[in-house]
Amino acid sequence: MNLTLDHFTTSKATLQPAGSYTAMNNSHHTTPLPENLDVIIAEGGKESFIDILNRVALTGTDFMGRGFPARPEVMGDWFREGDLGFVFAPRGIGKSWFAHAIIASLTSGRDLDEWHVPRPFHVGLLDGEMPPDAVQERLKTLDVNPDNLTVLHHQILYDEAERSFQLGDPEHRRALLTFCISTRMEVLVIDNLSSLSNISENDNDEWMEIGDWLLEFRRNHIAVIVVHHAGRNGQMRGASRREDPAFWVIRLDDSKERTSTSEGARFVSTFTKNRNARTTPTSIDWHFSPNADGVTEIIAEAADNDTLVLHEIKGGMTSATEIAEELGIGKGTVSKAAKRLEGQGCIRIEGRDYLPN
Repeated sequence: MNLTLDHFTTSKATLQPAGSYTAMNNSHHTTPLPENLDVIIAEGGKESFIDILNRVALTGTDFMGRGFPARPEVMGDWFREGDLGFVFAPRGIGKSWFAHAIIASLTSGRDLDEWHVPRPFHVGLLDGEMPPDAVQERLKTLDVNPDNLTVLHHQILYDEAERSFQLGDPEHRRALLTFCISTRMEVLVIDNLSSLSNISENDNDEWMEIGDWLLEFRRNHIAVIVVHHAGRNGQMRGASRREDPAFWVIRLDDSKERTSTSEGARFVSTFTKNRNARTTPTSIDWHFSPNADGVTEIIAEAADNDTLVLHEIKGGMTSATEIAEELGIGKGTVSKAAKRLEGQGCIRIEGRDYLPN
């Protein structure tokens, strides 16, 4: 960063040129103040970038000998402090159900199925699409802990200030980052990218500005979950570059049984990217079902091979070989699943190609 007078006290007598300052949310990360602090102040408060590089560069011995603390786990072994993660699916599958279930578990410090949550977290929800009463009712049935939740809702923003949030606006991005830091937010859920951004989804250059902004959250130890739509090809819609800095990406597909309805949702979650866990988490078939008592029951079980093969075919894979490699199962298992899916009318087999109906 460029160091200016704002980073130091104005009274020169209180300056400690050889001291250090500490990041707001991370007491074990310190950066030494430059030795030439007097020169920097005399020259207008800016340190040259070469001086910065000379100051922060570590020898291999220093780097390998320094103790870097592991980032704490947030949920399971796949979600850690400061992560950028994406959840995407076609319309109507249940993206918001899934995001809201994660929010409820994190705010309550409650496990989500087998995904362990070590403690309660302060979570922010930036909602750009659903009506506020629907969000409120949904979170209530999922037993969210409101004491650990902050909601920025598009309708309330408009009602109170006649403004709308746009990720493409630099002022809005700066304000949201500052707000999250000042409120000591630990996880921010953006639901969803399409409704909150006016930038071109397919423009990698425009996305770079958003990506740089999201990196600032990581540097401040705030995890961000971005909810987005899938395209017609089954992949996440828009510029491919947005996935590059992500630690994990979760795709939701409709279950063979039922998709999202006004009374709940049923879908399968599959990790298409995983940097944190040693092994890719198992695909899970989720069933969200609100009952008469106003509580949403969540049933989760490992997805069967037929379901997994169907999802890969819908995602564009056509051969038993590539599907077997992707899922880590035998080609014979894929072929048998494809035959069953063909008999159920889910796919058609043309020669050696599997095609969705």
